[in-house]
This record gives sequence, structure tokens and C-alpha cells, in this order.
Amino acid sequence: MAKSIAIIDFDCFRLDTEVTDQKKFEKLVDEVHDALTKVGFMYLINHGIPTEKIRNTFTASKKFFELSEKTKLNYIGQNDNKFSIHGFEETEKEQCCPERERDLKQCFNYTVKAATEDMWPDETIPEFRQSMEELYRWCTKLNHRILDVIGHCLKLPDPHYFKNLHKGLGTKANCTILRSLYYPPPEFEKVKENQIRCGEHTDYGGITLLFQDKQGGLEVQDVEGDWISAKPVEDAVIVNLGDLMQMWTADKLIASVHRVIMPKTSEPRQSIVFFGHPDDDEIIECVDGSNKYPPVNSLEYLEKRLYATY
Repeated sequence: MAKSIAIIDFDCFRLDTEVTDQKKFEKLVDEVHDALTKVGFMYLINHGIPTEKIRNTFTASKKFFELSEKTKLNYIGQNDNKFSIHGFEETEKEQCCPERERDLKQCFNYTVKAATEDMWPDETIPEFRQSMEELYRWCTKLNHRILDVIGHCLKLPDPHYFKNLHKGLGTKANCTILRSLYYPPPEFEKVKENQIRCGEHTDYGGITLLFQDKQGGLEVQDVEGDWISAKPVEDAVIVNLGDLMQMWTADKLIASVHRVIMPKTSEPRQSIVFFGHPDDDEIIECVDGSNKYPPVNSLEYLEKRLYATY
């Protein structure tokens, strides 16, 4: 088992181009297939999302998370034990790993399905909403391209099969979430035993796109149970799969366990994550016809997993 995460050049299928070199595209398909069957994670470089769009979102997000706790609570998605797919979540709201204490992170979720006008700090940080909405649209495009590559990886009769079940992305017919995450500087004397920034878990849906700052801390578990450090790679997006995609492909592709460990110094950390998910009304069943997993409704599966997290 490889003890590193592959860095894959997406240039031949980047967002601002079409495939002109079939050999390079076939090489890309082979590399993606290798990464998603052995590790379940990969770095993509030359993906086509403008660097400034990513940086703008990090900058605006930082302004939001630097607001007072009282102010941020004005934009809370919910204040009971139910999950939210839009709005602010305070520290220790989530528990990604039931064997650990709650996670030492904050976040702001954005999804077209649930966004409302009063859930944005437009009066103080108008660029926050603008940058999140713009990055969401760019991630949607990249999500679709990666889904097409996966269709080729699995040699499906229609390589656009997965993409066609994400047509509602960016509308109220789809629960895909763009999440801006903030890990506050840890107060080590207050950290509970067995508590980390984000507990061990797998993602829930189809494809996850992750943008990191320079702080690091993300670790990925391989099939042998060893932890691989997913160190930040400049201008790269990390791509990994969720459980629904592993089920969809009858375990041919892997949804790997990952976590964010505590730093050794009191440094904050930021990341931005796009949790791609099929359209709400789609029935997900094994593409190879094996019925290894029973068919499941896309939205019902997501809600089940989110309820468990909270």
C-alpha cells in the first residue's frame, strides 16, 4: 500500500479546456483510478479554479470567523440537536467520531437549497457571501469533470452517468454543501482527553473537494490502518470520495477514514470543503448491477448521516 497521496496533473481536462490529447486523458483516467482504488484521496493540480477565487473565500471567511461569538450566533443555522445545511455552527457542535469528544472546529455551511437572505453577514462582510457563491459555482464545474473521469475509470457505457445524476447542483433540488471551516487556536489546558480538531470519519456523499491553508493537520488512513499526512500542496485541491460513492461503485472506489489532529502550537487553521452530493430525488444503486448494497434515496441517506453527526 502506498504511503503517500498521489499528486495528479489535471491540465488536459482543466475547466478552461476540452480534451485535445487522448493519450494524456487516458493517462489521467488511469492515475485517478489508481488513486481512488488504493488510497481514496488525491491532489489535483492545474484544475482550473482560479487561485484568486479560492484566496478571496479564505480571506472573507477569516473576517467572518474573527467576529465576536455573539455576532456569529446571529447567523446560526439551528440551535437544537438537528443538523443545518446553511449557516454558522459553533465549536463542539459536531461529533464526527462517536468515540471522541466533540470536534474543536467552527464552520459556516452554504447550500443553495437552504440559503436565506438573513443568514449572511451582508451588512458587515458582503464579500463573504459573494466569494462563497462564486466558489460554489466553480466547484460545481470541477465536480462534474471529475465525475466524468470516474465514469471513464469504471468504463461505464455512458461516462457521463454520474454527472447526469448531479444536474440539480446549484438549485434547491440538491443538497451539496460548501463549508468554510475554522479551527480556533487551541487552549491546550482546556482540551479534553481524546479530543482533536476533527474526529475520524468518512465523508457521506459523492466527491469532496478540499482547499487547505498552510497549517496542515489532515491525516488519511490507508487500508492497513496506517495514517498518511495530507500536507498542504500549493494551489492543489484535495479530492476524496464519500461513502455513497463507495456504495455506488460496489466498493471498487474507496471512501477513506480521515481526521484533523491537534497542532503542536497555538495556530488557527482554515479549510474550505465542497461536499458534492447527487440530486435529492435520485435512487443510488450499484452501477455494476451487483446489488452489493440495497438501493437508497440520495437525500434520505444524507439526512441519516447528518443526524448521526449531531
